[in-house]
Amino acid sequence: MKSFTIKLIFVFLCPLLFLTGCSDELRETVAILIDPPLWEESTTLSAAPTVEEMIESGSLADDGTDGGIFEMGSEPSDEEVRMSTSGMFRYSYSELNEKERLLYREIYTVLYSHADAVTISSTDADQVDKVFLLVMNDHPEIFYVTGYSMNKYMTDGVTTSLEFTGTYDKDKDEVEEGQKEIDRYVGELLDGMPEYDEDYRKVRYVYEYLIDNTDYDLEAEDNQNILSVFKSGKSVCQGYAKATQYILNELDIPCLLVTGTAKVTSPDGEVLKSLKAGTGSPDLKSGAGKEGEGHAWNIAYVDGEWTNVDTTWGDASYRNIITGEVRNEITYDYLCVGDDVLSESHKIKSSIDLPKAVTISKPVW
Repeated sequence: MKSFTIKLIFVFLCPLLFLTGCSDELRETVAILIDPPLWEESTTLSAAPTVEEMIESGSLADDGTDGGIFEMGSEPSDEEVRMSTSGMFRYSYSELNEKERLLYREIYTVLYSHADAVTISSTDADQVDKVFLLVMNDHPEIFYVTGYSMNKYMTDGVTTSLEFTGTYDKDKDEVEEGQKEIDRYVGELLDGMPEYDEDYRKVRYVYEYLIDNTDYDLEAEDNQNILSVFKSGKSVCQGYAKATQYILNELDIPCLLVTGTAKVTSPDGEVLKSLKAGTGSPDLKSGAGKEGEGHAWNIAYVDGEWTNVDTTWGDASYRNIITGEVRNEITYDYLCVGDDVLSESHKIKSSIDLPKAVTISKPVW
């Protein structure tokens, strides 16, 4: 029987997978739009280069801006990992097996370099999806990626290769301009921060600064990335959490992005099931929404302990919109608290095990 190769094109809309601050109705609508996938026949396999070939040919530039891209296909040294990436990379990387680590390095390099149509080492679409989400969670500096698409090549019903392309909502010039805005904001924050000895004081300063300079806004542009906070000062929980992660990493305080769900209650104790689509007003349904709405926060390594930080919930602008409470002060109930406190309202959804978090003893301010 004559064999043939088919090319299956998957298009994954990343915000649907880790989007926060949007309604269940929107998620369901878009899920319908992307199902079923698009099929296309091809008589030959793709000639797209692998990541290794791109680096060897120089098409992936090693410009030194991230400390140098390490060689793909080989185990990076601790120093290469430290210099080539930020945030959760060192933690999540250690939680992956050897094949997933290689895939992580490949996806990171493709996205960082704004590349497309690159043949990757994995032929497992589920594995690619898992690792892609980890890369995006780990790297708030890749603010210009909204998802990915993937060409899947099959022969006799067997997947022979996957071709990976990042989905970029900004071109390289726009990325450069966006990074300037980020650098300006972070530079001003760091210039104004006193010389603290304890990590806790640094984290509290960042927590307060972000809350004072950010308004919770469901309609904010770029609200799923750090640009919303650093450029417009308006965002949702994903933007708050990624901004917190980015700045704490700049301070050499390891900080992980955590996604999951959170149950929000109104002042009278009613559970808020969701936000009414397009209105920004709460939909109060007592006892509904047991898991809560999609949410993002952080786990940071503070003074020798892992601890939870939820900058969004510390902001009165969030509480006023979501719960209807009228308040102006910063809430410190979600700054450096343990799992025993946060687990009452927050539920983690992660493909890897995350560190256990404890409440940090606050120094006298």
